[in-house]
Amino acid sequence: NKPIVYLADEFYLKANVKFPEYKDYLDFGQLEDGIGMIPLFEHEFCKKVKSLENNKNLGSQNIIKNKKTVTLVTGMITKDFIEQKAKIIMQIYNNITINVIAIENKYFGKDITVTGLVVGTDIINTIKKLKEEKYEFGDYVVIPEVMLKDDEDIFLDDTTLEKLQEQININIVVSDTTANGFIQSIVSDIPNEKIYKFIKLNNRQSYENSICH
Repeated sequence: NKPIVYLADEFYLKANVKFPEYKDYLDFGQLEDGIGMIPLFEHEFCKKVKSLENNKNLGSQNIIKNKKTVTLVTGMITKDFIEQKAKIIMQIYNNITINVIAIENKYFGKDITVTGLVVGTDIINTIKKLKEEKYEFGDYVVIPEVMLKDDEDIFLDDTTLEKLQEQININIVVSDTTANGFIQSIVSDIPNEKIYKFIKLNNRQSYENSICH
């Protein structure tokens, strides 16, 4: 029997209960509504990690040689999940340090904890406060593109990426919503640019690539 009712990922995260199996989501037809993104991310992440481990064992030329520190920005509800993934990457690459900061949503209200509704002003205020506390952000801050409006470099509060970068005075890298994009934004050799964006697929393309490969 095919499932006819799916809960949004937020329910499982808040309740701290296990997600359904990857196969239970079939073709992941409701990803844009936040249904199945975490199980898909988990599935893709595990495959990519195995590939990274194999590449390292084989002495791949793609292995990062220089030390760097990266700070990931996420919503409150996914902080633990992202920290778990960061620890796994740091176990593979001992020359990469990954910080994770969760942004409290004061714009829409503290009860709104999903990453896709984090806005620019809340990121700016959080980072400025941490800078006052001498927080070490490292080489750049990673912003997931799900925080931005479709096909625009603008957050939901109309803060632009350029304004964000100017206000925090730290380089920004925009990652796509997939696990592959997430890992790529951390382990790749990123040019020293104020704002760096990977070639963007639309969300549906990103999801389909994740499911099919």
